[in-house]
Amino acid sequence: MMTTNDADFLEFISGQRFDSNYPIEFTFDLKVKNRDTILSNLVKNKRIIHVGCVDHLDIIESKISAGTWLHQILIDSSKRCLGIDINHSGVEYLKKKYNIDDLITADLVHDSVKEIENNHWDYILLPEVIEHIPDAVTFISAIHEKYSRNIDKIIITVPNLFAYSLSQNASRNIEQINTDHRHWFSPFTLIKCLNDAGVKVEELNLINGFWGPFYCNTKERVLNRFMQVIGRKRDYKKVRDMRYAKGLLVIAR
Repeated sequence: MMTTNDADFLEFISGQRFDSNYPIEFTFDLKVKNRDTILSNLVKNKRIIHVGCVDHLDIIESKISAGTWLHQILIDSSKRCLGIDINHSGVEYLKKKYNIDDLITADLVHDSVKEIENNHWDYILLPEVIEHIPDAVTFISAIHEKYSRNIDKIIITVPNLFAYSLSQNASRNIEQINTDHRHWFSPFTLIKCLNDAGVKVEELNLINGFWGPFYCNTKERVLNRFMQVIGRKRDYKKVRDMRYAKGLLVIAR
């Protein structure tokens, strides 16, 4: 979970104040959890909407076989999981091959989704979605304006701009990226985008932790190995700083 010791943080987020080179110090709980684990725990016995549920068609089969397809993880944990995606062929494929009926093809910005409007939902999830959207602020703002009466909170996950692997590649003049991405997010820019969309961030977490080079977090490596040996595997990795998290997760209202 993120906190900041900067009393002026919200004024910069809202645009009330401006500084062209302002350092913001974040204090994180550096017990970085796996994205699927934390999402599964958050949605347990909840009524949820999963946006972008299809994933990439060419890798769905392997993920389902390995038990890592996020939509199935959410279905198994939640009370109800409504899947929404603009990929019509993917939605129809999942309905026919896997008999997953609670799926809708829709554009949340331009379509009126009656299944959302006629029910109450605890969460709407956008995991690894908004980095693909040309105008992320307009997209989130439309969801907020159209469905805030029906949905309590929004959960968003994105890749972390400061991830160690990105800086290592950059040092070799390489940008390694999903070629459908439009944005990279830092904690500040992610929170600012959500604020511009009219959404209030309540919590920000680091997800998908890794230890980095062998010399980093040696103590944690040894402790984690010991826990595995005694059969008490930890569901998180304790890291030194935000570079050792591949992603960011926000919960907002």
